[in-house]
Amino acid sequence: MSIKRSVSFQNVQVKAVKETDASGKVIYKVVSAQPEPVVITAADTIINYQLVDTDADIVFTGITITPSSTQFSKPTISTDGKNLTLSDINTQTGDFSRQFEFNGQPEVRTEVAAKLEEGGKDIENRPPPPPAAP
Repeated sequence: MSIKRSVSFQNVQVKAVKETDASGKVIYKVVSAQPEPVVITAADTIINYQLVDTDADIVFTGITITPSSTQFSKPTISTDGKNLTLSDINTQTGDFSRQFEFNGQPEVRTEVAAKLEEGGKDIENRPPPPPAAP
């Protein structure tokens, strides 16, 4: 007999902005992500990052999760670039940082994000206890 596991979903609304730095280079920053940190407490969770209140020309082109982990799948990006989705098997406790890529460029981390990095977490994996034996 196999035990059925349900899939959980976590939607994260991301607001990003495009700015020009002192050298004239275009940079991208996340100004808010809700919820943040993302706390995952169920196994097999789908995390969907969705761009909201963001200029139409800003799109997701990637994400880097650190430390590197087999807990997360490769990301899938929607055709319009406004959603980035990955799965988290959440079988090991851990804290992870994420860095988005917008329009082919890594985001520049803001002060808020830097403080999160000091604590080491944008994503908290807190697996559920194993199911009780029948």
